[in-house]
Amino acid sequence: MKRYSIFHAPLLAFGSKSFYRDVGRQWKGVAFGYLILLLVVCWIAPVASIHFGFSNWIDTEAPKIIEQIPAITFNNGKASIDEPQPYRIVDPESGTTNCGYRHDRKNQNSAPGQRQDTRDGR
Repeated sequence: MKRYSIFHAPLLAFGSKSFYRDVGRQWKGVAFGYLILLLVVCWIAPVASIHFGFSNWIDTEAPKIIEQIPAITFNNGKASIDEPQPYRIVDPESGTTNCGYRHDRKNQNSAPGQRQDTRDGR
């Protein structure tokens, strides 16, 4: 018969000889369940922090960027917009174009390897 339950494990796992003896002799097949329970308990705080941080970003920062996105149309497998090109989305706080989107169809006929690098924001 088990002396300790799975709920004793987090406290007694730091050095109780009788606890380890009981686990080795009596706890057959419970180790995986205990590890899953420990994983769930340990991840509650980080997941909650990520959730609330992302929700805050969605409510405050994302609308400033989303309102700058033009209507994108696809015709014969190619994307196009009705804006002057190159079109850049600007970070509202810093004024930089490092938001990760740039639409530039002007260089479409250049030879491979001769295209201008469009990642640097120029």
